Amino acid sequence: MKLIRRSLIGASTAFVIALAVSTGCGKNREASSGTAGTSGTSATSAPSAWEGEVRSREAQIDKVIADNRQSFDAFDSGSLGDATLEMIPFVVFRALQDLEPAVLSDTALNSAGFFPRADSASGHNGITWTRPTAPDKTFALRYMTRTCASCHTGRVRLADGTMRLTRGGANTEINLHRFIGNLTAMLKTNLAASADASEYQAFRKRILDALASKPSDWYFGPNARNVSPDDAAKEVATVTANIDAVLARMRVMNNQRLGGFALLQSHSYAHAPNAPSLVDGAPGLVETSGLGSTSLVRVVGADKADAVLPPGPSKADIPAVWMIDPTGYANWDGTIRGFARSLTSSLAVVGDPSKIDIPTNALIQNFLGKLPAEPYPFAVDMAARTRGEATFRANCSGCHTTAAGRSRNDLVFDVGTDPLRAEAIRPLAVGVMGKLITSICPASQPECSFDAQGPVVDPSSRRGYVAGPLHGVWAVAPYLHNGSVPTLRQLLVPSLRTDAPFLRGSVTYNQKDGGWEWEPSKEGELRARGDTALALHDPRQAGFAPGGHGSATNQTIVDGQGKSVHMAWSDSAADRATVDDLIAYLLSL
Repeated sequence: MKLIRRSLIGASTAFVIALAVSTGCGKNREASSGTAGTSGTSATSAPSAWEGEVRSREAQIDKVIADNRQSFDAFDSGSLGDATLEMIPFVVFRALQDLEPAVLSDTALNSAGFFPRADSASGHNGITWTRPTAPDKTFALRYMTRTCASCHTGRVRLADGTMRLTRGGANTEINLHRFIGNLTAMLKTNLAASADASEYQAFRKRILDALASKPSDWYFGPNARNVSPDDAAKEVATVTANIDAVLARMRVMNNQRLGGFALLQSHSYAHAPNAPSLVDGAPGLVETSGLGSTSLVRVVGADKADAVLPPGPSKADIPAVWMIDPTGYANWDGTIRGFARSLTSSLAVVGDPSKIDIPTNALIQNFLGKLPAEPYPFAVDMAARTRGEATFRANCSGCHTTAAGRSRNDLVFDVGTDPLRAEAIRPLAVGVMGKLITSICPASQPECSFDAQGPVVDPSSRRGYVAGPLHGVWAVAPYLHNGSVPTLRQLLVPSLRTDAPFLRGSVTYNQKDGGWEWEPSKEGELRARGDTALALHDPRQAGFAPGGHGSATNQTIVDGQGKSVHMAWSDSAADRATVDDLIAYLLSL
């Protein structure tokens, strides 16, 4: 079952700018809306066997976090380095929340998937600030940045309506392309082409007036750690005294990001029929490979741009990162190894490779290998689970097994799914990317040991997608690498799939079929429940085909053990019972 899963320091800044929308957990188990039982059981009733298992697994998660508190905090709420792609001072970001509410207000951030969290200093999942940093060795400020949790902590609505965090899972609500599209458009308009423009002067005045009007304890909030009101007042004074330099740097960064989008658009997207948007789209999807490759053009030359850029759109679903192999193959196509995965994800946020916090990233990488998957928080039919496990072992375990110790060719399969993401990393790009990573993280640093195969692997001899273990697979819907199959049932029964647009971004779970609610007809009902990040995903767009992993006429495959096994079933009454049982087992993983 294919369910689970991107010159040189001189060019690396551009590489990072291009990774702008790449990928990349509460200290309390529940999100800000309250506390709930595992599946709605009252406090006085005896737990079922499944509820007892869930509580045991939750206790294990809590112990791993407690035993690795520094690493968990770095993952959940820490800065990955001392710079950002936007270089927006945090005090300016806070002012812009009032000045540009369509893009940065609490409501706008929630709808972009930075969902509210009472235990977060910023009030939102995935948003924090850097340590004081001085770009170009000038004035030091804290800058707004994203955490690992922005993409890799999601949430689910429980039976009683409260929310539970899925730490290390996929944030199905995060809509980075839309958020960055709106942010870059707003900044381009307001920063204009130069400080002489009237738009710039008006923007400058609005920011200065806002900074002068707020009390110093407003900027970093009551939950701020290590930032006192006096510290905030000093940062406001620094920005005020250097406002033109601050805004000029923001303009440079914004223009570089827009340049990366334009390059990818012209080479990889413009020629694809019905291409998705780079500055909009549905939540939970990111264009990491293409945007990461745009900077390599500076190294190889414009005449070789097509040799390093993807042949077409390669947006992909955000994966879970719990229980990853810290030294193994990563990403959908298995082309990044070990610590390189963490570095490329951090580059997509930090911007300046010299500002990446290597030790902190190493702590996060090792922690994720220990973090168990969040257990399914609803009821499971234990008899069906047992029957489903037998079906899984007979048909699925030959591909979906532990990844550790397996070669890339044993992990990567072609099961007929959309090929564009698997074709995104070109052979010429591999060597350049490898040199970039080793320049950022040289072998002289203990965290940066890569074997002879190197941090980036050439996929050209075997294109396809990694079939790894399925820990917490319930939480990573929609399925396939491109997130174009809404539920487990549709994955297992291809005749039930749709190529019509469907909703992504719900946190309401469809327990019958195994996946987030997806039907467009339910949008009003879901928004009334509090699903704020909903948007339509169109499987008809380039790169999003929902086919593969079996079809109505081809239900078998030769698995990793050389056996002919089922990877799909029909919707007949006989097969429906088998699929129901298999779903019960998969939900319990």
